[in-house]
Amino acid sequence: MEPPTMPSCGDRVDALLARTGRASVTADLPAEVDGDGDGDSDGDGDGDGDGSGYLVGTVTLTSIESPVVGVATPEADVFVASAGRVVSTPSPKDLIGRRVDLGIGASQDFIARCTPRHCATGRPLTAGHYELFAIVVVNSDNAATVFAEEIRLHFSA
Repeated sequence: MEPPTMPSCGDRVDALLARTGRASVTADLPAEVDGDGDGDSDGDGDGDGDGSGYLVGTVTLTSIESPVVGVATPEADVFVASAGRVVSTPSPKDLIGRRVDLGIGASQDFIARCTPRHCATGRPLTAGHYELFAIVVVNSDNAATVFAEEIRLHFSA
């Protein structure tokens, strides 16, 4: 089994848009990221970030046409793109996989974190509109399947 190819910094995001009909991915993430690190992503004073300028939320994988069975990490990968190119990649992770066993209509949640920093320079992303891609990779006995969802994001500095 060959793992799916994930895009690198500067790559086109087309690879992230490959979806299967077996499952859907939805994301519950703030629509805006506050880049000042005060932990309040949407400015409503509830401190819904973690104080470091991270975007934190939940990604839900739902089986819709056939069961989804395999192993995935407990954290979804989050890529940020601008003008169709990857500008922020997921931070490295050292996570132990967990079993995914979804019958038709069943769902499983994954943590999603994003540090809005440019992958080439390490600097915070400038204010503007970006495309966010939440990715869940499920590894099974014979293949790895990528499930992706695009989300619009506004980053305010």
